[in-house]
Amino acid sequence: MSTRQNIYSRLGIPGTIGVTVTLLALVLSLAPYMADKDFGFLRVPDFSEGTKHGLKLFGPILLAASLVLFFPILETGAGSPRSAGTDTPMGVVFRNSSRRYLYIVWLKFDGKEDPEHSFTVPPGADQNVATYVAHTWNVSDANTGEALRTVVAKEGMGTVVIH
Repeated sequence: MSTRQNIYSRLGIPGTIGVTVTLLALVLSLAPYMADKDFGFLRVPDFSEGTKHGLKLFGPILLAASLVLFFPILETGAGSPRSAGTDTPMGVVFRNSSRRYLYIVWLKFDGKEDPEHSFTVPPGADQNVATYVAHTWNVSDANTGEALRTVVAKEGMGTVVIH
């Protein structure tokens, strides 16, 4: 499960700011060609001829830059869960105390799911897993895909109960 985010989010800027900047860039890109047009929700202003000439050049660049900032193109990177490489083996019991079927999958060292190391646990059942300290497991609803929990194996952990 690869996740992406836009540059605004990476910088901690609210999404509404990204929408506003992109809309402003669109208006400035249209201004040289559609001056003083009213689209109801959007009115393109009329600028001087010198400004229009500059916007013909820089409007599309501004729009392209705002779109690059707005669309989710960056991998979440180091902040995303992933397994750490250790050589300390351990066992974990995943106990399903919910009414859902759980899908549990190991996250590799690059943060990607490893379907070869996955299993489903029916309601009321336990699953013993041989793993290593600092290995990370994602728990989700097997039917809906809803993420429920991320578990990082720790020494002495024993049983992980999912409600």
